[in-house]
Amino acid sequence: MPRQWPCVLALATAPLAPATTARRTVETPLKWALLVHVAGLTLLYLAEGTFPDDSGFGWCITFRPLTWIYQLLAWPRISYEWTVILKIASLLVSEGIIWIVAALLMGWGAVDEPFARSYRHALRRLWLQTSHLAVIAMVVNSLSGGLARAERLSREQVRASLGPGPVFPSAGRSNSEVRARYKQQRREYEKEYQRRAARQERPWYLLQVNPVCMACRTALLACFLVTLLRALGIQRSPEPQPRGGPACRLCGYNLKGIPADHRCPECGRPSASSVGPSAGPGTVWQRRRRGQWISAALRTFWQATVHPPRLAADMQVPSADPTHRSYLALCLVPVFLTGLATIPTYQLVHYLTVGVNPAKRWQATWVSSYFEIALALVVCVLLLTLGTALAFGLYYRARYRRNLLFGTMRAASYQAGLLVPWTMVTALSIAAATSRFLGQNIGLWHQALGEIRSNAPFFFYGWVILVVGLLWFYLRNVRLTCMGVQYAWGTMPDEGESDTA
Repeated sequence: MPRQWPCVLALATAPLAPATTARRTVETPLKWALLVHVAGLTLLYLAEGTFPDDSGFGWCITFRPLTWIYQLLAWPRISYEWTVILKIASLLVSEGIIWIVAALLMGWGAVDEPFARSYRHALRRLWLQTSHLAVIAMVVNSLSGGLARAERLSREQVRASLGPGPVFPSAGRSNSEVRARYKQQRREYEKEYQRRAARQERPWYLLQVNPVCMACRTALLACFLVTLLRALGIQRSPEPQPRGGPACRLCGYNLKGIPADHRCPECGRPSASSVGPSAGPGTVWQRRRRGQWISAALRTFWQATVHPPRLAADMQVPSADPTHRSYLALCLVPVFLTGLATIPTYQLVHYLTVGVNPAKRWQATWVSSYFEIALALVVCVLLLTLGTALAFGLYYRARYRRNLLFGTMRAASYQAGLLVPWTMVTALSIAAATSRFLGQNIGLWHQALGEIRSNAPFFFYGWVILVVGLLWFYLRNVRLTCMGVQYAWGTMPDEGESDTA
């Protein structure tokens, strides 16, 4: 078997052992990764069109533009030429999404290497995971389509046992009395149908079609996300090397010529803590012992919130150090719990406002939606963290001609604790406002915010200031932490100096 094909065989084992599989395929040539990606994208395109009429989940679990174009292709007036153009356009839209997501993910597994190599690594790993995404789409759409057909068949059996329903009167006999009799018969027919459908013995999965599909989709997408991040975060190169002269890790002062037993003339920090063997002792989270992760997490959160430059000065930033990922994962736990609490918050405010609980027919769907909303919030916080790291990485790349993504990713991860209160304020307040002003129209939360702005502008603008202020404070602390990470690798080269990595 050719040496270039391990990535193809690894696709079957990556969900079970992603780290081991990633090590085998870390240097897979882009052309072979592209081959796997094209096959996976084709399968994904076909999977998005699976059971488009039988399932409420055929519209999209990954790339919604695919199904929009797929449904447009069914329009009989579209010519063959436009059909081909639309198919190519749908594939290009999906490919563009892949390249954008790869840019967001490049900071997760970046090391001290050229900037373009970090992007190629993220793109390669994402390409190799496309086939898994296609399998997830086919499994969820096939499951939901099969359940929808089975549920429709059971309803047709009830209709058959009732016999034909009342027929709408013809135009010649359509007077007010006949129409009133028809409406009465129709109501009695539907009432009897609902009574027999409720008494019909059906399996539990037919009684809860939507929750079953939602749970399956959430579990598979969560597994895919964990697999992708584990594959991206493997060790790929030696430790990053400082460049330029020695610098103070707290303020960036050039320590060249200053003895190790002296202090920094700028900030007074001992020079040995910046350039000596004890430089960068590690954050509290990095130095934690077994069984002390709660206290270490709280102390790290306090240091990151109050003293971000000192956190960066103490931080160890080797490429193989994964502790920032475990801290970020710990911060995502309260974010996940916040997502679980959004619908109960909605129900509580609805009860306090109206005096009754929401309709019982929504309860089963809402129970499954708990985890969907929780996963969506986790993904949003994760993307915000990755996007922040990428933005500061681009800034340092443009200014210093060096890839510092391995440092900005750690800075954004250690500041992720500030996103926990920001998520709580945003998600729970929107859920409460939606229930207070719109009742059961949970999907129209933007109208609820408009109602608050019109009727209670003081609370609305106060909420906006709080949300924007928390986000600004997070970005400010990330900037201060990134400055300390920048100083940890010596004085930066001049702006005209090129990257020789």
